[in-house]
Amino acid sequence: MRTIALFGGTGGLGSQLQELLKEKYNVISIGSKTVNVVDYNQVNEFFNQNKVDIVINLSGYNFDCFAHKYTESNYSEIQKQIDIN
Repeated sequence: MRTIALFGGTGGLGSQLQELLKEKYNVISIGSKTVNVVDYNQVNEFFNQNKVDIVINLSGYNFDCFAHKYTESNYSEIQKQIDIN
């Protein structure tokens, strides 16, 4: 049986997708408490410890900021969100 790493698999859409996939695949549902997708070392460690055939990414980094709220003080957080997602 093939293994799927489902990043974002513990939340709304991810948990629904996990239910659909678990009949035919071994699904590893990964949430923010399991692996911090912002931390390269945690992501790398996950893949070193697990044999994965398919990766589905529904997770990302969310900084609560709309375009009209951009300032010099929060620009780095906005750029981080863009880079990661």
